[in-house]
Amino acid sequence: MNHTTILFSIFAILIGALAAADAVTTVHQPDGLSCTDKRMASYGYTHKRMIMAEFAAIVIWQRDAEKRDPGFGNWHLSRKRKMKCKVYKNSSHYQCVVSAQPCRFDRT
Repeated sequence: MNHTTILFSIFAILIGALAAADAVTTVHQPDGLSCTDKRMASYGYTHKRMIMAEFAAIVIWQRDAEKRDPGFGNWHLSRKRKMKCKVYKNSSHYQCVVSAQPCRFDRT
C-alpha cells in the first residue's frame, strides 16, 4: 500500500467514527413533543431513605411544573434531567434537588 491509500483510509475511519459518535450522542426529540425554554428546579422533603428523598423531589417538581405550565408536569418526558442528593450529618436524612426542562406531548 502506498502512503496516500493509508492516509485516506485513516481519514475515512476517523470521519466514520465521528459520524457514529454523533448519531449515538444526539438526543432525538419525538414528533409532537414540545418543551419550555427554561429549566425548573425543586427541593424534596428530607427522608432517611435516599430513594424516598428522590421520589419526593420528583413529585414536587411535577407539581410545580404543572402549576407553572399546565400539561408540562411529566418528569419522564422532561429533558436535561439532573438530580443531586446530600445527606445531613446530624440527622442522617437525605434531601434531593431535581432540575429539568419540562416537556409535553402536543394534542392535535
